[in-house]
Amino acid sequence: MGNKSWVFEVEAKLGDLFERTYIHVYKHWTDNKPLINLDFELSKLGEVLKEFEDYTIFAKSAGTLLTLRGVHEGVLAPDKCIFVGLPVPWGVQNKFDCNTWLQNYSISTLFIQKSLDPASSFEDVKALLLDKEVANCDLRELPGDTHDYEDLNLLRELVEQFMQSHKSN
Repeated sequence: MGNKSWVFEVEAKLGDLFERTYIHVYKHWTDNKPLINLDFELSKLGEVLKEFEDYTIFAKSAGTLLTLRGVHEGVLAPDKCIFVGLPVPWGVQNKFDCNTWLQNYSISTLFIQKSLDPASSFEDVKALLLDKEVANCDLRELPGDTHDYEDLNLLRELVEQFMQSHKSN
C-alpha cells in the first residue's frame, strides 16, 4: 500500500479523534517524482493551515521532515504533532536537515517508530531525541522491521491516548 492510499485509510480510522481533518496530497504523488519538494510543499501547506487554529499535524515519513522544517522556520504552528516513521538517515541523505530542525523543538509530539524500521530504528530515533534534547515528546515503539505502519487499530489506540493526555486548554 502506498503512502497516499494509507493516509486516506488512516483518516477513515482515526479522523473522528480530531475536530477537523485535511489531507495534504503531495505533488510528487501525482506527478510520480521520487522525491518530495520540501520548498513547494511547505509553501502550499503553510497557506492551507493559515485557516486552521489549534491544529494537530499527523505525518508519516517525509511528512514528518516537512513538518519539522515548517515548525523550525515558523511557517507551521501546530498545537500538537503525531509523527509516524521518522526517516532520519533518508532525510540526511537527501539534505533534509532534521538535526537542525529538532533543535529547540518543544511542541507536544508523539513519535511512533517500529523497532527495526529501515528508515530509522526506534533506538536511533530515541538517541536523536535525547541528543537534541527534544522537549515535550512521547516516543512509542512498535514491533516490526518495515516502514509500513498498517496496524491502524494500534495507531488509533496510541493517538487516542496521546490526544486525551494532551488536550488543549
